[in-house]
This record gives sequence, structure tokens and C-alpha cells, in this order.
Amino acid sequence: MLKLTIEAIHKMSLKELEPMLKPNLPNAKFARACATHPDYNVVLRVALSELTHPKVLEELAVDKRPGVVFFVASNRSTPEEVLMELAWHKDPHVVRRVAGNTKSPPFLLKELANHKRLDVRAAVLRNPKTPADVQERLKADPDVVKRAKKQAEFTARLKEAYLKKQQQGSPTGSSPVPS
Repeated sequence: MLKLTIEAIHKMSLKELEPMLKPNLPNAKFARACATHPDYNVVLRVALSELTHPKVLEELAVDKRPGVVFFVASNRSTPEEVLMELAWHKDPHVVRRVAGNTKSPPFLLKELANHKRLDVRAAVLRNPKTPADVQERLKADPDVVKRAKKQAEFTARLKEAYLKKQQQGSPTGSSPVPS
């Protein structure tokens, strides 16, 4: 473990912290220091990393900045109890990310399959952990199927653009999006 103070970590840039994140995010003290970093992109990296200590993800789940909570809802290391709370978040984009998270429990996916928003139901359909009976019911709705297909196409385009940007030598430290 690194012997850095919170103040020292807060003075470091994302570029300086980047090589330290992967080996140290499982450590709750280091992750918590990064989670309170003044640079929003550092906080986003912590919220997005599946290596982040679960207690820190739990703390970030109540962050006032929607982007942070959005990434916590997407993170497969987020504790199940936190995902259950975020499933009722006021931001529908957060709820959609919970619906798409493969760590969301089947009973929660079953509940979200009845959500009023089409994009949430489509995310449930796309989640491979959704119970078969729920998937069959959702597949019977052509609007849900159409939205799920659009979500999949958008995700593929986004990933392709990100990979293309990386191949062009774009610095990885400039974006919180994972590889």
C-alpha cells in the first residue's frame, strides 16, 4: 500500500494517479481518498472501476453528482444492497444502468421489467441475468425489443468510437470510459 496522505493524493493529477489506481483501489483508504478528490474525472474513475472497494462504492452511491451515481449503478462490483436502493433512484438513467447491471439480483430485474420507462424495460431484456420467463414476457412487446436493439447498436457504436480513439493514440487519462 502506498504511504500517501489524503492531501497528497488530492494534489495529484489524474495523469499522476492513473498508474496507482489499479493496484490500490481495492484498498478502502486509498479508494476513499480518490473518491473525494477535487478532480471530477478522478472520482468518476473510482466509481467506474470494478476494483474499487465495495464500501467506497456504497458511499459514492449517494453522491450528489449524477455522473458518479450513474457509474456506481453500472459497476459490477457495486454491492447488491446498493443496487437495490439505486433501482428506485429519481434519475431514470441510473435506474436503467441498474437494470443492465449483471450483478442486479433476478428478483430486482423482475420488478424493473414492470418499470414505466421503456428504456429501463429494454435494459432488463438485454441483461443476460434476467429470468427466462421475464425475458419472454418482455420479448412479446415489440416496443421493448426495438428499444433493446437500439441500445445494443448505440453501445456497439460507442465502444467502436472509443477503441478507434485509443488506436489513434488518444491519452487514456483524459476520459473515464473503460477499455
